[in-house]
Amino acid sequence: AVCALRDAIIPGYLSQVDTLAKAVIDAVNTQHAAGFSPGGGTGQNFFTPQATVAGAAAAFSIDAGLSISTIAASGNAVLPGDNSNAYLLAGLSSKPLVTIGTTTVTFSSYYGTIVTKVGSDVQAIKTTVSQDEAFTKQLSTLRESNSGVSLDEEMTNLIKYQRSYQASAKLITTATEMID
Repeated sequence: AVCALRDAIIPGYLSQVDTLAKAVIDAVNTQHAAGFSPGGGTGQNFFTPQATVAGAAAAFSIDAGLSISTIAASGNAVLPGDNSNAYLLAGLSSKPLVTIGTTTVTFSSYYGTIVTKVGSDVQAIKTTVSQDEAFTKQLSTLRESNSGVSLDEEMTNLIKYQRSYQASAKLITTATEMID
């Protein structure tokens, strides 16, 4: 069970989180690069781009070139106070941008799927552990009933045998004195 957890289950979760991170990075960077900074610049990434899905969550970070003067909130080069691109960036949360098999879902839906799977797996493991503990207790009880030793009974037998030995020793001593 530990090997399956280490080799399959946790890497599966990490892969799903990496997929989500890569989708967020790509979608936000694409939309952000289409906008305009206060100075009219464009093409700036919001997050550091990731070449592959693997490791995307661990490397998730704000792009080094992003600053107050390069953030592209405007959707129009001549209107630097326009917030239309910021509005489009916020709207990414409700757009289907992450692919699960053949279905494309929103960020929150994908995240919800991951959390639901983790919760379901944790509950299944708790149930398995509970059943294993009950089974172990039942087996221990069965073993004790078949081969268990009562300490009280053994102490009583020990005293009985000790008294028998003392009586035998007394008999031999008495017989020896009578013969003498």
